[in-house]
Amino acid sequence: MARPSDLVALAGGRPLTRQHGRAFSLQLDGEAWTLTLDGAPIGAAGFWPADGFREAWLMLSPAFRKKSVLPAALRMVADHLQTHFDPVLPTVAAVDLDNRGGRAIATRLGFIDVGDHPQYPGAAMFVLVRT
Repeated sequence: MARPSDLVALAGGRPLTRQHGRAFSLQLDGEAWTLTLDGAPIGAAGFWPADGFREAWLMLSPAFRKKSVLPAALRMVADHLQTHFDPVLPTVAAVDLDNRGGRAIATRLGFIDVGDHPQYPGAAMFVLVRT
């Protein structure tokens, strides 16, 4: 389970993004996990509960993106998403339209791009599919 201190370390003193804010909220009513490397938090992932669906999120520290462990970590997250796949409760993710890296990661995690996100202007909506 992600701890608030892990998420503060991930933010690195920079302004919080929408995903960071959700991650803090998840401490109360969602499900979140921390990815660590040598004991230091390098990423966090989880589900944000919503009405009729759940939203998946993933945060990676800038240092983590340059590590050779990224492919292995993405496989672990993808496996975890598939373990928690629910055909009745869709899992979606919002990715900024200009975030090519985020869109590629969403695809590697088993999501498909279904077009513009209805709740977040400037974001694409990805839906998790069974792989």
